Amino acid sequence: MKTLTSALFLFLFYFTTFSQKQTTIQAWQHPILKQLQNKAPNLVQLNHKIDADYYVPIAILNKQNNLLYYVTTFGLMFDSVVIGPKLAKALITKQIDAFETYNKILTTEELKELGTIRNLLRENGLGVDKKIPNSNYINYTFFKTLNTTLEKTITLDEYEKTALYNNMLLNLVIKDRTDQDFLNKKNRFESYKPAKLKTHQTKPYDYFEYTNQNRFTKIPKATFYPNTGVVYVYNNTDKLVDSFTVKKDKAKELTDEKQDIFALYRLWLEWQIQTITEQTNELLKQSTNKKTGNTFSNEQQLQLNNLANYYNHLQQKVLYAILPEKDLLLANVLNQANTYSRKKWVNDSGG
Repeated sequence: MKTLTSALFLFLFYFTTFSQKQTTIQAWQHPILKQLQNKAPNLVQLNHKIDADYYVPIAILNKQNNLLYYVTTFGLMFDSVVIGPKLAKALITKQIDAFETYNKILTTEELKELGTIRNLLRENGLGVDKKIPNSNYINYTFFKTLNTTLEKTITLDEYEKTALYNNMLLNLVIKDRTDQDFLNKKNRFESYKPAKLKTHQTKPYDYFEYTNQNRFTKIPKATFYPNTGVVYVYNNTDKLVDSFTVKKDKAKELTDEKQDIFALYRLWLEWQIQTITEQTNELLKQSTNKKTGNTFSNEQQLQLNNLANYYNHLQQKVLYAILPEKDLLLANVLNQANTYSRKKWVNDSGG
């Protein structure tokens, strides 16, 4: 559960799920939904401003304890937030929107904090545990038990994926699409077989093909050529998006599936970011050591600009590797809509 006040945001990490099979409470059976159906006076139903078929169509505010629930169209709890009295009053009087509040405050602040922790990890390595602030949005207890920077990096990625998933699902409108691009992605999603290794023998260019275990990823496929040590990474339309080279003595680990090739790609990106950071810090250090002052030469300024641009480029690659494919989330919800009972609520204007 998350806690939100008008002046202070204190969150505990809450891993939400949108799978019908991953809940202990059956659809439509949550006590809050039953109370809402019986028109309990302590509950206020909050709807979207726009009349659309949202995956999360309503929020329910319990005025007695200021607990705000977000409910899916399938009758399951999506998330819950404890809010302060000022925010509760603003929601009831419709001065603010429950869904915009989640987007702008909850998701934005979580991602901002994760970015801060990620930078602390890059700067301090395993010493990051002592640098994490006491007041934060996410519970880092599990994070602190991990013994390698790679494990910590991947865990931060998972935290970030969850925040991004929730944000996308909260704003997802359930509307079938017939464009060919979506249909191709949908067909691929429905036939998805994660972690399946395929061997292609086309001498002299024998290669191995890997499928990402995360079926909602933007990078579902990678190929590895042992003879050259090159790995190619592809998006959901089979377009090449990146490549990198591994040491030949690591080839057997990949061909034996002892190493996750997508985790290796993520590690390669992280290594580049750390290298760029070190080079930038070294340039800045050279400047501050000058007796003549802190000015940069034209050459140094150009180097700094190039490093900054490449750093931003790498950050975009990391985000692409983490960010879920929205079309695949929609495909999954559409499949659920064909199986499970659901309800669409009207908007605030009664539409």
